[in-house]
Amino acid sequence: GVAVRSGFDVAQIAWPALQAVFAEPAGRTRLRVVVQARGARHRTAATFSHDVALDWLGACEDHAARRHMRPQRVYGTAGFRTS
Repeated sequence: GVAVRSGFDVAQIAWPALQAVFAEPAGRTRLRVVVQARGARHRTAATFSHDVALDWLGACEDHAARRHMRPQRVYGTAGFRTS
């Protein structure tokens, strides 16, 4: 799985770190996305295919840019349960 941590908004994501993960060849890889924002955690109920996950995270990045948010890098997944 992939953990996304944000102190302000779900859309304020660690895009550079996630791009590094998603740059791996897609194949049949499926991903579950975990997001933390304002102290609340959200884990997607379903896993996403590589391309769908990229589209969703790209939309989040666009939303963050419109709200003048600065994406935060994530250097690990400590404190998150991923699957």
